Amino acid sequence: MTDTPSGRPLEPAAPEPAAPLTPVADSGTPTTRTEPHGTKRPELPEQPGRRGRATQRATRPQPTGGGWRPSATFTAPVAGWEWSGGWVPKPGVIALRPLRFGELIGASYAVLRRYWRVVLVLSGAVALVTQAVISVAGRFGLDNSTTITIPSASASDPAQLLHQEVQLLRDLLPVVAITLPVTVFTAVLGGALIAPVVSRAVLGRSATLGEAWSEVRPQLLRSLGLAAVVTVALSAVAAAFAAPAVAADLTGASDSTVLSLALLTVPGGLLVLWLYISLNLAGPALALERQTLRSAISRSLRLVRGAWWHVFALTLVVTLLVDMAAGLLLSPTVIADLAMNNSDSTSTAGLLLTAVVGVLSSTLTIPITSALSALLYVDQRIRREALDLELAAAVGIPQYGH
Repeated sequence: MTDTPSGRPLEPAAPEPAAPLTPVADSGTPTTRTEPHGTKRPELPEQPGRRGRATQRATRPQPTGGGWRPSATFTAPVAGWEWSGGWVPKPGVIALRPLRFGELIGASYAVLRRYWRVVLVLSGAVALVTQAVISVAGRFGLDNSTTITIPSASASDPAQLLHQEVQLLRDLLPVVAITLPVTVFTAVLGGALIAPVVSRAVLGRSATLGEAWSEVRPQLLRSLGLAAVVTVALSAVAAAFAAPAVAADLTGASDSTVLSLALLTVPGGLLVLWLYISLNLAGPALALERQTLRSAISRSLRLVRGAWWHVFALTLVVTLLVDMAAGLLLSPTVIADLAMNNSDSTSTAGLLLTAVVGVLSSTLTIPITSALSALLYVDQRIRREALDLELAAAVGIPQYGH
């Protein structure tokens, strides 16, 4: 980019102070907010129009060659640039452009690596809450470690095989009854609590525990409420599809009748999965846009619309990766847990070790999966609303993309 009369390269404007990702304003225009010491930081605008809409793609100015090309004497106002057919700023864990599959996975791990002190404390708090729920559920006979009886392939009697399949469903019921609510609650609450840290990671800003808590605290009750609402809604959908088979089994219906009604859980499970992925961005939307529960849910549905398979594939891959990594790290503890439970499953030491293993496992997995949700939120807003231009301005490159 040159000055037309002289042909001399234009130097970029003086960098402005970087700021963490902040909620959008209702009016759709940039606003400012006064900080405690009198400084101001830009608020990121939401897409123009009614609050929460993300169905139309924003018009993005196209930089020459795919990115902004600084002059030879240019001093980067942010640490890190990336070449993607043109120079693209990368102030933090991601480049300010639409992200590829592998970049989102790598950035999720980068958040944990760079901000491990903060995210492990936040995820540990979530893990303690979820482990308490599991312990309470165990008191009422629901346990995700219930022994599951696999039907025998050598069973020659069709009636016996049918009965074994019904018994398998009975064994799976308490596992699903505790696993589904805990998974949903953890995902939504973790996404809301980790999102402020991810917003700072995107802009390359430091994040202390005090700074993170100052942003999380005003939204804590609403984050808990959102997690509870989504958990109850998805659990109710699953229960509605499973209820006919459970009722038939309790009333003494034949095994064939119970199995026939159990087929209803297949479309029910698909519907629950679709809702779970579609609401995956509700936590970050609530935390970063200061939205109400209803608006955050609507916002997530609109951002995921048209990108459901993309969000699903990333969520599945990252979940499998972190579960395998956590399993390897905690395998010695798990072996000791199994040894204790085999000798006495109700012993105080066995129960305590089981709880410790659950907390440690969740503490290690929640930061990565929650960071992925927040990064997907940012990526979808970059794709639909040209959020990268606003982020570039926030880190001191107001002319990026123009």
